[in-house]
Amino acid sequence: MRCVAAPIFHADGTAVGGLSVSGPTQRFTPARLAETGPLAHRLAL
Repeated sequence: MRCVAAPIFHADGTAVGGLSVSGPTQRFTPARLAETGPLAHRLAL
C-alpha cells in the first residue's frame, strides 16, 4: 500500500481537511506516486 496526502487550508491559514490517494503497490508505482503527489497538492489548494 502506498499513499500521498495534502492538507487543505482555509483562507485564514487554518487546516480544515485533507486529501489523500492510496493504492496497492502493484498499481501505485514510484512513477505513479511522483505524478500523483503534485496533482494531490494542486487539487488541495
